[in-house]
Amino acid sequence: MNQPNLKMILGSLMLMPIITGCQLIRDEIDCAESDPYHFARELAPLKAPEGMTVPTQRADRRVPDIQTNAGAAIGRCLEKPPQVLSNETTLALAESKKGKRKDAQKTIAHRPWPQIPETGWVSIDPLEGADLQAPLRPGMPAWQIHDVLQAWATAWSEQERDPYFAFYAGSFVPEQGKSWVEWRNMRLEKLVGEPNVDVSIYGAEAQVLGPESVAVRFTERYRSDVSTAVQRKQMLLVREGDVWSIKRERSAE
Repeated sequence: MNQPNLKMILGSLMLMPIITGCQLIRDEIDCAESDPYHFARELAPLKAPEGMTVPTQRADRRVPDIQTNAGAAIGRCLEKPPQVLSNETTLALAESKKGKRKDAQKTIAHRPWPQIPETGWVSIDPLEGADLQAPLRPGMPAWQIHDVLQAWATAWSEQERDPYFAFYAGSFVPEQGKSWVEWRNMRLEKLVGEPNVDVSIYGAEAQVLGPESVAVRFTERYRSDVSTAVQRKQMLLVREGDVWSIKRERSAE
């Protein structure tokens, strides 16, 4: 047998498994068939017993609903999966697509903070004797707000970008006229720019401003291998679904 014919036969033998495999896949997959997961239903949110907290359920850690234009579809099958972006990336893309976003945010950023009476603050620091089971308002125990602040400080200490930025609401307004991208880049310097970061908060107090908003203030202690800083800070938290997020943040000094 001459060499060209031998190469042709060997090439055909190598292609047969690939061709056969493709045929098997084509025959076995039926996009019109209903699998059990097609009829799955979402369960009610997890409820923790009294005195315990539910696991962190940040918005960016949930599988988003698939929209009708999520991916190229063939029947009931997706030719490619939908794109799933983190909260940080989604906001950054929105910023880059809107040329006027920067000026608009500068105008919003100068809005004054709400008037908060000095007599309405309630301690949510258990080290100072605060009862975290006591309600700040009906249906809102103090531990809910306390846990948000502690989880935010932990995410910063762990220096992971997406978990940290997930605590900030989609409607977050940076201070001092900064755009969201400018603020994000500044925060990244403190988040990952120094080694061995440790952030702790104490002396936390809260005051309910409305059904979906709470003001908090606390002392923040930042330590790393490079620097140390202590400052008083204020935040405005808003409820987005069943998640509390940061809408505004500023130094209280």
